[in-house]
Amino acid sequence: MLALNIAHLDEGHSSQIRQVTPEELELENDDVFISPVDIRFEIDKVGHEFYIKANIKTKTHLLCDRCAEPYDENLDESVRIVITSDSEFGNPEEDIYSITASSTEIDITESIKETLLISLPTKRLCKADCKGLCPVCGTKLNFETCSCKTDEIDPRWEALKKLKGNEKG
Repeated sequence: MLALNIAHLDEGHSSQIRQVTPEELELENDDVFISPVDIRFEIDKVGHEFYIKANIKTKTHLLCDRCAEPYDENLDESVRIVITSDSEFGNPEEDIYSITASSTEIDITESIKETLLISLPTKRLCKADCKGLCPVCGTKLNFETCSCKTDEIDPRWEALKKLKGNEKG
């Protein structure tokens, strides 16, 4: 759990730096997050409302979608959080937490966890020009070459190839 203590924050701007483990963010079942998560909070307190920008940095361990090789990637993301006692406050681009006058801390685990999960790349590549695997023999083409013939056309596309050939004549 990642709780932000709001009881002793003074009016105006303040900063906090925290380091949490993936387990504290409930990411322990995921082998992707391999290092502690560094979070820098920029907090603006106005009355009983808190406007927070959290910058989140960590390292991930991923498998390349093309060559199946493991690689590490740094994540550097941010999320905006609003803590308010106004139940009608709303902004779809910010995470909003409601508090009462007696609240002393707020659990922001979900906001940080969701930001990290959403920031993971959908197409995981060890490098932009990854050559992947040979579709015939499985050789990792980033490290070695093979002599497999890969210019064969899937038989399901053969009819289209014939149509294209007729246009040239």
